[in-house]
Amino acid sequence: MYFTLNLQKGAGEDTIECSVWNWQGGMIPDHEDAHCSDNHTLKSGSYGGWGSGKDVDAFTFKEPYLVKHLAGGLPKVVGEGEWTKISNLSHAVCGDGPSSPPLCVVNAW
Repeated sequence: MYFTLNLQKGAGEDTIECSVWNWQGGMIPDHEDAHCSDNHTLKSGSYGGWGSGKDVDAFTFKEPYLVKHLAGGLPKVVGEGEWTKISNLSHAVCGDGPSSPPLCVVNAW
């Protein structure tokens, strides 16, 4: 899993191009070619969250993955390398199994 702490529309110093499928941060497709900086790799454990002082803006995986909103609906298949934006009032929990794609559940307050 890869995540960024700085997702923006314009290119800046030390940014990479990030293809975001949900620029508004919800479950409605709204593609934007954005730029990411302050990028990290997470092999296991957790990062950020409410009260942590670390605001994760978006995440992606090297392989296709699933995103599901806690409020309901079917999971969306997101392609490898496509980024999922997390709005400021959302929290994402991701996990993966040995024989299935990673699944991320997004909870918005």
